[in-house]
Amino acid sequence: MLEIRRQELLVRWDRLTKILSELTQQRDAETRVEEQLRMDQRISKTELERSELEAQIEALGESVTTTSSPEINTMQAEQIRPITIFYSYAHEDQLLRDELDKHLSILKRQGIVKSWHDRNIGAGNEWAAEIDHYLKSADIILLLISPDFIASDYCWCKELECSMKRHTQAEARVIPIMLREVDWSGAPFSKLQALPVDAKPVTSWDNQDHAFSDICRGIRVAAQTINRSQNTAY
Repeated sequence: MLEIRRQELLVRWDRLTKILSELTQQRDAETRVEEQLRMDQRISKTELERSELEAQIEALGESVTTTSSPEINTMQAEQIRPITIFYSYAHEDQLLRDELDKHLSILKRQGIVKSWHDRNIGAGNEWAAEIDHYLKSADIILLLISPDFIASDYCWCKELECSMKRHTQAEARVIPIMLREVDWSGAPFSKLQALPVDAKPVTSWDNQDHAFSDICRGIRVAAQTINRSQNTAY
């Protein structure tokens, strides 16, 4: 019963997420200040409602884990595993990467994804080998696009090359994330669908939380698609 209730809440959370996306698009397209303020109030109210749902989902998730039998937990673990995300980014964009990772927290709490970046490398470990390992084993590779990413030899020549090779061979899903405005026409990733919506850079949004929320919705869909395809393969 607890799991059924949790699934019901997840459906409501997804519905609120879609509503938020629609409200955000309407707000961005609105030119009247009074109407923008009204839309902002609706967005804030919806975000608050969604946050309350997140707390309920988390609490139920813990309850299900502690009350379910070991056999059921084992079956669930075999059927659904967290999709691994690798961040390819320039260190100048670390703060924006951190903000994105915060917004992915709901997906992590739900066991949909787990993320890795080079700041997770432990002291004394060989950083190049660590990066290579996680880059070649990730299910989703996020390219955090900015002027610094384009200018970075390591990002461009090492990580981007490997990422696009794995994407072409259907070993991983590569998703460009537009952080800051930069000319990326003709880049190897230019043929891929970028996030957020319309490839509008995060720093160009009036409210960056709206941009990150849109990115997370896209990542959720990608992760669920990968999980379904893997389960079908099994």
